[in-house]
Amino acid sequence: MILLPPDKIAIIEEIMCCKFAELPLIKQLAFALIAFSDSEWQNFIDNYYNQQRNVTQQLITSTHSNNPSTHGHSHSNTSHKNHSNSTTSHSNTYKHFNHTNSTGHDDTYSHYNGSHKQGHYDSTYSSHNDSPNSHWDKYTQNPSHSDSLGHSDHDDWAYHTNTGYNHQNYVPSVPTALVPGIGVAQNGEALRIGVISYDKNIDGYGTQDNPSKDVYYTIQIRKISPTTSSWVTLYNRVKANSYGGYVFDLNTLDPLKTGNTNPDNAAGTYELQLMASNILTYNGTVYHDSTTATVQITIVKNFSPIVSVTNGSEFINFTFSYYGGVSPSLVFKKYEDGLYAGATEAQKYGILVRINMKDQDKAGYTRQNWQKGVVRLKDLSNNVYATVNIIWSNNSTIVSSENTDVQGAAFIPRDAFASIGAKDCKIEVEVRDYLDSACTQPAGSAVITDRVVSGGTQMTLYIDTTIPQISISDTNYNWRNTNISAQLTISDAGKYVGSSDPFKYAQYSVTSQSTLPSSGWNNASGTGSSKTASISITNEGIYYIHAKAEDRAGNSTTITYGPYKIDKTPPSGSHNVSRSNGQFVITVNAIDTLSGVKRIKLPNNTYVNGSSATYSVANAGTYTFVLEDNAGNTLNYSVTVVNQAYILGARIDNIVNSPKQLLFPINLPVATPVEIKTGYNITMTVNVSNTDQVKIRAKVNGNIIPLQYNGSQVNEIVKNTGTTDDTSVTVTFYIKDGIVEVNQLVSIEIEGVRSGGINTISNIGNNLFKIVGSTTSDTSVNIIK
Repeated sequence: MILLPPDKIAIIEEIMCCKFAELPLIKQLAFALIAFSDSEWQNFIDNYYNQQRNVTQQLITSTHSNNPSTHGHSHSNTSHKNHSNSTTSHSNTYKHFNHTNSTGHDDTYSHYNGSHKQGHYDSTYSSHNDSPNSHWDKYTQNPSHSDSLGHSDHDDWAYHTNTGYNHQNYVPSVPTALVPGIGVAQNGEALRIGVISYDKNIDGYGTQDNPSKDVYYTIQIRKISPTTSSWVTLYNRVKANSYGGYVFDLNTLDPLKTGNTNPDNAAGTYELQLMASNILTYNGTVYHDSTTATVQITIVKNFSPIVSVTNGSEFINFTFSYYGGVSPSLVFKKYEDGLYAGATEAQKYGILVRINMKDQDKAGYTRQNWQKGVVRLKDLSNNVYATVNIIWSNNSTIVSSENTDVQGAAFIPRDAFASIGAKDCKIEVEVRDYLDSACTQPAGSAVITDRVVSGGTQMTLYIDTTIPQISISDTNYNWRNTNISAQLTISDAGKYVGSSDPFKYAQYSVTSQSTLPSSGWNNASGTGSSKTASISITNEGIYYIHAKAEDRAGNSTTITYGPYKIDKTPPSGSHNVSRSNGQFVITVNAIDTLSGVKRIKLPNNTYVNGSSATYSVANAGTYTFVLEDNAGNTLNYSVTVVNQAYILGARIDNIVNSPKQLLFPINLPVATPVEIKTGYNITMTVNVSNTDQVKIRAKVNGNIIPLQYNGSQVNEIVKNTGTTDDTSVTVTFYIKDGIVEVNQLVSIEIEGVRSGGINTISNIGNNLFKIVGSTTSDTSVNIIK
């Protein structure tokens, strides 16, 4: 800090920008506040007070007018003897009454005499003249008597004049000022100055009226170089505001209060004239003024850095994305393609700004400054999306230009603007002067430019990190039995200088696979930021609609819609009829190879979900079922039930030749005859429905051959079922030796008999057996396959 006694000079720097014709668009920020702290101000005052307490101060005595009025007090001094007060004091047991000040004596500012206000004690109990016994009006005086000698009764009428009882005021000392060194602050346009004067009255000397302890300051300023101005009053008898002093901020851009805004006009040397005052009001308000002091302040012009962007053509009117940039000539470039010469591997994606800076401030010329700067990415509404430091050619964020050109660069990584979307933006460069090498003390306003010096072009660019948007009018992925007609729309919010078409490509394809095809893509139609495609699919099957798009900035997207499913063919059906509990049971099965069977509608108009349904009826007749698939296709399927016997199937359980059994389970009918020998026991089970009787016959070449059954030879085996519901009958028989020749084929015929209805004959055992020999020559039974 700088302690300035009167007539000393403090030189400060104001934050002032030079005007350069080549930089008409430089913006100015607020000036820095050059200040001191409260503790520094208090310490300054304490030191100054301690110094001034040992210095003789100017004293002004204001005399009372004589007051001819008397005052007194009658003593009853019966116990006191006469005495002479010339040398020995007595106690003031009987004091003077306070006198009335009706004439000539104004007690508004009364004496303080021995801690008593309004009046004083007489030093004698006789008439006296106060002129040789005048005393100071201090707290310390207490002219009490000692009553060591008695006196006789008397009336103590004392007449006096007030010539010696005067108001004594100490005038404030010559002011001094605290002017800081180059301080640090964040805003304001001011130099903070503190003015202080010492008033001895505050230490208990002189009159103790409260108004006499308040100090008032008058502060004037004028310019003395390079031109001389008239004095301008900044403050006139303004009351102290801080620790008995007065602190104010001097606007260094307009110190003379003329409304100046031109930094060049403000530069120069100024004088501050300081005066301190206090007042007495015993007979009206009277100011007692100190001697004036003069402080010189020099406001020195500070050159602002000259800033230019040297590679603005690399990004002016470019469109940037997460993947690179598009030039105004619609050339897409990534960093590795040479968009920015010298870009490192880590700088493949982003925005690189190269800067040239020159500051004319240098040691021995004005004052050496240091520079620090940032580059900002902002939208046109000045919302900041990225702020990065400028790295100067010394590989530091701080440099001292010293009136030479310095190069720097700032890289805005793509992650800083990945979430912007699609928006017009600009590059803003800010460089600020500082007075210290750590760049903590701003020397001036920041130089901000959003233009390239060459041609004055604004550094505009377009950020486009938004991928193209794809939509389709039909997203019904359920099965349908109609054609597919869908409208595909591909749009992009980006814009590009030199083209109204933001797309590199916008394409679609229709396949039967969910994966993106490698070929077969079709271009969507249209111009501008939206393209469309009308897609129609008429054939049955399952389809996928694929779309892909990429804008000129490299933002790309792909999407697959589907599956779209068309099934125009109704289901097919089959059925069988059986008997249960005296009723015909119709079983209907539906088949659909595309969408699948959804449900079956029964003749009574109820639905059964799935591909199979049963329906019981008591009587023969025609019954209609509706088969429906998942695409909505339907088939009316009719079943006619007649009163006939039903052969449901047959099975060979085993072939027996005691004592061994030949197990041979086979579902009938068979494609390959079973090889057997005559004499083998054959066990057969036949399933029937609505049948009163089952007849089993064996035939060779269409002719019936006899069978051995239950110890008898019969042309057919007849079994009563005992019910018309579903049932089964089992018989065991064999073919006797000599009936059939070797290698002859034997067929089995089964007939179901329905009384009052229709019989059914089924040749389910056609060529069922092949005779390969006779058991009479066998010593064992062999398995025949």
